[in-house]
Amino acid sequence: MGTSSHFSADFTTGSPEKWILQTIGWHPETNDDRGPASPKAILELIWADKHQNKMAAPELKSMIFGAFLVLSLFSFFVCRACPKQCTCMYEKFNVAASCKINSLTSNDSFHLLPISTRVVTLVCPKDDRLTLERRMFQKFYRLRELRFVNCTFDKIDKHAFEGMHFMEKLFIYNSVNLTLPQNFFHHIRQLKHLTISQSDWKIFSLDDFCLVKNINTINLTRNSIMEIVENSISCPETSFSQLKQLLLNDNKIRILRKGFARKYKNITKLAFHNNQIEEIHYGSLVDLYRLQFLDISQNYIKVLPDDLSTGCPELLELRISKNPITELPKTFNKLQNLRKFQAQKTLLSDISIIVNMSIKELNVKNCNLNTIPIPFCGKSSILRICVLKENKLQDIPANTFQQCRYLKNLDLSGNFIKSLNANSFNGLDKLMKLDLSINNLSHIDNITFQHLHLKYLNLSNNVLKENPMVPKHIQNLDFGKTSYGIYSLTKFLCISCKF
Repeated sequence: MGTSSHFSADFTTGSPEKWILQTIGWHPETNDDRGPASPKAILELIWADKHQNKMAAPELKSMIFGAFLVLSLFSFFVCRACPKQCTCMYEKFNVAASCKINSLTSNDSFHLLPISTRVVTLVCPKDDRLTLERRMFQKFYRLRELRFVNCTFDKIDKHAFEGMHFMEKLFIYNSVNLTLPQNFFHHIRQLKHLTISQSDWKIFSLDDFCLVKNINTINLTRNSIMEIVENSISCPETSFSQLKQLLLNDNKIRILRKGFARKYKNITKLAFHNNQIEEIHYGSLVDLYRLQFLDISQNYIKVLPDDLSTGCPELLELRISKNPITELPKTFNKLQNLRKFQAQKTLLSDISIIVNMSIKELNVKNCNLNTIPIPFCGKSSILRICVLKENKLQDIPANTFQQCRYLKNLDLSGNFIKSLNANSFNGLDKLMKLDLSINNLSHIDNITFQHLHLKYLNLSNNVLKENPMVPKHIQNLDFGKTSYGIYSLTKFLCISCKF
């Protein structure tokens, strides 16, 4: 058996030689010996002496240490060079560089970056069209993160990233009419994070990621994607087993079809804010047993699917704002893990179904609410923040919030409330902030606020005809403009206070 075969065999089993080669920056995957004085060549000579001349262990260790020291010093002084158009940061033998480039050819000076570079940001000239050539970055085999900023590509070779065995993060920002060749990502199978933003990318095909089994985050916000395409059935179900976040905000997606999420079973965050979605098919959001965050706000959705609660049982935060939704599905209260619910600027007229849910933060600003359920909270309520502003509420009956014992922030501004009785806020022992501004308040009972522990109270822009009594411990009081005009806080607010 020859020398090189001995060396290769021992190299793959975790020998000291392997450790030295990796430390000084050589990896077998590159197939690049870099001449007779390369790290590999030097260690092969050591290996040959070890086996052929039966070198004593101390001598072998001394020679290995000497080779390691010389090559380490060489790497430290030579491999820290930074091209003029780049800014480099160093941490031991690792380099992070940001470069302004004029082209992406193999002759461009950014290729003079040290081979130990781990992170590269390439800022391209505006209005120039560039080309990504085959094996463009093979020199930087240790590269972990690559960013393109303002780079518009005339042509991208599907083998551009071939040899990038350690690439984990890829970012493309502000490209124009970006088009990627089929199976482009198959050469960076260790990819964990992908961001393509503001690049007018139109086609998102699941098949392109079949071999990228470690992908954790896909961020495709602010593009022109109209549909999530699955071209074949060749992509195994396990392809996206590591995917946790899929962000498709600010695109042009029109529909979520049945079975859409069947390959995202471990996903925790799914976002479709500001698309053109008109319909969510029954069965499109099922088997998402780990989904915690869903954002479908600012679309054209009229009806939520009935299987939302069974398909996403662990959902913690749901955003449906700015959709023409008129009612919540009858099964909505089965989302027992839901803690944050945002539904502002919808057409909801009834929210009684949420009374017995364990929601902490509720926002139904600017909906179509004429009344609110009584009681507003169930016995097990943990509601902390409640925003009911800009609706059509006219009064707050006694004991409406009696069971909302954990409520700290209540916003009732911008409604049509005319009066408050003595028990309108009964039970709100932990309420800290109350906003009643921009209503039609003309009368407030003298003891309405006396049992509260408020720190902030806003009664501005009302038509009060008599001075309400407020507790002295309130720190921030605002009556603002009333039917009497603008009044100072000390003269008008603290009628029951002593200064």
